[in-house]
Amino acid sequence: MKQLENLKFFDLSSNKIKTIPPEIGKLRSLWILLLHHNNIRSLLALIENLKSTIQILDLRNNPIDKEGNGKERTLGKKEIFKNKIKL
Repeated sequence: MKQLENLKFFDLSSNKIKTIPPEIGKLRSLWILLLHHNNIRSLLALIENLKSTIQILDLRNNPIDKEGNGKERTLGKKEIFKNKIKL
């Protein structure tokens, strides 16, 4: 991940991703993360791994279920759309 430490835009959409690797949280310059059209089901792991530098997070069309005891609100309403979750 050292080679990617200055990465600002990361498009992982349409890759059949089920979970977000913790290494994503080490990308301190990351500003935009696109994760649409994957198989992400849990927001809890995502929230724990992301840093506050993320400004745009696209989670469209993932089978996300509501969980996390309200922690999903830390992502903000604008980033979570076209999923089962309702804030």
